[in-house]
Amino acid sequence: MDMNPHISLLHLELFHHWDKETRSTLAFPQVWPVVMQRAFNEGFIMSAILCVAAMHLTTLSPDSTKYSHASMQLMDKAVRLFRKNLSHPFTKDNCEALMGTALLINYMS
Repeated sequence: MDMNPHISLLHLELFHHWDKETRSTLAFPQVWPVVMQRAFNEGFIMSAILCVAAMHLTTLSPDSTKYSHASMQLMDKAVRLFRKNLSHPFTKDNCEALMGTALLINYMS
């Protein structure tokens, strides 16, 4: 994971919304606590989490463009990093993060 990521208050807001609101609306509730833990080590899954939260907030606040703009940027980053990681061998250590991200990309589309 990039040790110098650009973090903003919006990212904190999105992660909070993910934890308190969004993840409880998704299928496979047993998966999301594991995915959240993996997100602290993998930029692609954190970007996917933040994207899905931004998309959720876009539906709740359609007059605000900041969430839709953030979701597009985060989707681009998540997919780009995810594709890069797919080129590496699947291992016991990365399979949860890759599968969790694949599920989140499904929600993005």
